[in-house]
Amino acid sequence: MSIKATSIRKLIGIIACTALFGASQATATTYQVDIAPLHVTGSITTDGHTGTLSAVDITSWQFAQSADTTHFLSSFGNAGSTLSLSGSALSATATQLLFNFSSTGGSELMFSSNNWPSNGGFAVQYCDGATPCLNQNNAPSFSAIQLVLIAPGCCGTSGGIAEGGNTVIATATITPGVPESSTWAMLILGFAGIGLMAYRRRSKPALMTA
Repeated sequence: MSIKATSIRKLIGIIACTALFGASQATATTYQVDIAPLHVTGSITTDGHTGTLSAVDITSWQFAQSADTTHFLSSFGNAGSTLSLSGSALSATATQLLFNFSSTGGSELMFSSNNWPSNGGFAVQYCDGATPCLNQNNAPSFSAIQLVLIAPGCCGTSGGIAEGGNTVIATATITPGVPESSTWAMLILGFAGIGLMAYRRRSKPALMTA
């Protein structure tokens, strides 16, 4: 085989491997939240990272509450709210978001509307055993999922659920990722090149032997 043919084969191999690697990269994952006792539903979208999460791994969120829609916001999304995350209690698998409520590292995950804690805003908090979740009376509620609704001078309510251990707080259904068009192009180019080389090899006249 000539040096040129060898170089072409190596190039095709690199293209095919790059395409396959690109197709397998992590994609955004949306986890569904349902805190039934607190009448809260929603979703949290991450960049697809698994293991311990930081704030930058959470790309968007949406929450809705039906506990009191007369005096408080019924929903908010990331465009109208703030995310804060401290500690290392929040982690992810491909299908689950988990929060370690028994951690003592001072972890808190909080989603709060921009008009919280006034004017009918609300917040959703996840707190570990060393971090007080704030309710309307600013009393500590350890190891809890906490829905906080605050309207000054009016009808304010709050509630929490005591939790322990590393608990699933949201779930996702994963569907196979669809490669981008550029990935498809590289795959097709790679396979076409391999096919061409195989055709050339078959087309070569056999060497005559005595």
